[in-house]
Amino acid sequence: MNNSDFNEIDIRKFRDKELTGKAFLHLTEEKLTCKDGLNELSPSPAEGIMELVEELNKNLVKDEVIEVEPLTKFRKK
Repeated sequence: MNNSDFNEIDIRKFRDKELTGKAFLHLTEEKLTCKDGLNELSPSPAEGIMELVEELNKNLVKDEVIEVEPLTKFRKK
């Protein structure tokens, strides 16, 4: 996921709203992109974040222990 479409500015929106844990795992693309929504992200970063959320949720369903790199490592270069 190192080539993700989201960047530090997008990630900062989550930090500013203290969005972590279960709230992060319950995100939807609608919540991410809605004008009055949580973060009002553009479609491309929202899609990248949703891929991460879906991957995390899929791994949780499998009841596996997963290692996730901190979001700061997903900066666009």
